[in-house]
Amino acid sequence: MAQSVFISYSHADKGTADRVCAILEARGLSCWIAPRNILPGADWGASIIDAINEARVMVLVYSAASNHSHQVRREVERAVAKGVAIIPLRVESVPLGKTLEYFLATAHWLDAFTPPLEAHIMRLADAVRAFLDAPDRDTTGPILAMKGLSPPPLPPPAAATETLPVGRPGPAAVSTPPALPAAQAAPPPSPAKKGLNKRAILGIAAALAALLYFSASGSGNPEITGITFPSAIPVGPQAITGSIEFRAGKSDILGARFVVVEATSFSPFDVRAPVAGQKEGRFNFALYSVVPQRVTLEARLVDASGKLSKPRRFSFEAKRGLPWR
Repeated sequence: MAQSVFISYSHADKGTADRVCAILEARGLSCWIAPRNILPGADWGASIIDAINEARVMVLVYSAASNHSHQVRREVERAVAKGVAIIPLRVESVPLGKTLEYFLATAHWLDAFTPPLEAHIMRLADAVRAFLDAPDRDTTGPILAMKGLSPPPLPPPAAATETLPVGRPGPAAVSTPPALPAAQAAPPPSPAKKGLNKRAILGIAAALAALLYFSASGSGNPEITGITFPSAIPVGPQAITGSIEFRAGKSDILGARFVVVEATSFSPFDVRAPVAGQKEGRFNFALYSVVPQRVTLEARLVDASGKLSKPRRFSFEAKRGLPWR
């Protein structure tokens, strides 16, 4: 009988993987896990491929050991190629290696750092069940997108502070002096005061011009300098990779937030960027669509202080019959 959930793990995490399997099965979810489900005398590699082909969800027990496991990397690659949804259960706070980052950079994670582990596995079981039972589950969007899970959250935007565009005056608090009595006329300014007033006005104007210049040229906000993504992609579960070029502000870039502007069926999502300490550079994201549609997305960078970049839009068409690149 085919199992719905394939559990991928490093042998160093077998105890944790067995607990995951036990709790999922106690909740009525059928699991495939090695070596338990490999028949005596069967070919190990062929058994794993068959199990991934039949699974609908892969649960990845993610740790430092699985991050460096060649077997785990091969299983994740096969799951992505077959269009199997992946839920990483992160039991250790370790950064992704480059190989897994390629496949999991846009994955929705479920963190399980704090004890008790069983509570996190119960949440995992709920998420898997919700995915398997939902007739209208998301089938488009970022690779590995799952209902019921959230990516590691990017911080909310910093408290709103309006930056005025160059050359456009904004609202200002003006202190209005009390009106003179009707019978009392204001004394005319002396010539010396007239000259002083002109110099003061010129000085204030120069200061304002400098302020506007520096706020425009160095606001401290991150900036998207370019987005690279194909204008057309083939319909299917295979992820297509794009990239965002960036220039950091005063804080490190944490990632990008994508909002759907136009689409038939697509989900907004966040992407974490492994670019800490870099003032400029690029990072990747991956998208797919299993239905033909035109998609327009709006991307904004988020930095460690919660500041957002100006939005940058890009569009693509998902079409049938296009070759995979």
